[in-house]
Amino acid sequence: MNDIEFHPDADIEYRNAIRWYSTRSINAARRFEEQFETLLLLIQKNPLLFPHYDDIRRHATITGYPYRVLYEFQGNCLRILAIAHHHQRPDYFKYRF
Repeated sequence: MNDIEFHPDADIEYRNAIRWYSTRSINAARRFEEQFETLLLLIQKNPLLFPHYDDIRRHATITGYPYRVLYEFQGNCLRILAIAHHHQRPDYFKYRF
């Protein structure tokens, strides 16, 4: 299994999403966490499954939620660069790479 590393701002985005869903529905927050974990496992098993964001990075949508995960591999490490809401400014996270 690959190591997983979160960009510090991606970690904040994840925590903020969980917090937001928790204030509305604990079940929605749990489902978000489950779908996120499922997506990470899928990326680890088949990193080329999802479309390119650019020449190096790829992105995948969290099933049932308006978020996408931007990621790249460096050696044996899966780097999560952003957990971006679909309605945020496009490409706001480019400074992270």
